[in-house]
Amino acid sequence: MKKMVSFVLVLMMVMTFAGCRNSSEATEELPVDDNQGTQLISDMSVKAKEYANQLLETMLKDKGVADYQITQSNSGFLTGDRVVFLVGFQYTRDGAENVYGYKLAVNEDLTFTVMEEGTSTGEFIMQ
Repeated sequence: MKKMVSFVLVLMMVMTFAGCRNSSEATEELPVDDNQGTQLISDMSVKAKEYANQLLETMLKDKGVADYQITQSNSGFLTGDRVVFLVGFQYTRDGAENVYGYKLAVNEDLTFTVMEEGTSTGEFIMQ
């Protein structure tokens, strides 16, 4: 729980500092209006989590894993030149806990590209 609170605090600081930019430096991907930008990020966060969930399901299916249960997931985003979404999963399989995660970039057409994936990415996100 402490890790989640820390993650949320860091995320709020990132959002605060990202909002301190001069409006002439705003990225083209986000609307100029802060409320619209916040809503777009929120909407895309939900879509990123859904997309990552599908990727995880497909990956496990391709490995022949049918019996698993997601016990926890974390997600967030980083702002910069490009908005990047992070989604991590903790799941049980055969009585063992596993983690897996995705770092997703947003394309101009508001679709996602996987930048990184794997256990180490999941461990980073699930800390």
